[in-house]
Amino acid sequence: MANTLSYLDKQSSLTVKFDLPAVIASQASLNFNNISQEVKKMFALFLYEHKQISLSKACELGEFSQW
Repeated sequence: MANTLSYLDKQSSLTVKFDLPAVIASQASLNFNNISQEVKKMFALFLYEHKQISLSKACELGEFSQW
């Protein structure tokens, strides 16, 4: 993965778009009015739980407080 991302600037970002069935979003109790932020937070926590990023990076990515 490091080789793939070596050309990217550390400040650059990627936009990811995918179809999420409404039934899955509902079962996950996602807020339909703020679904992008909800999924972003879940992804940040997933990466942290799987030791891919630090807690501070997860908070930064998910836009929530560590405290």
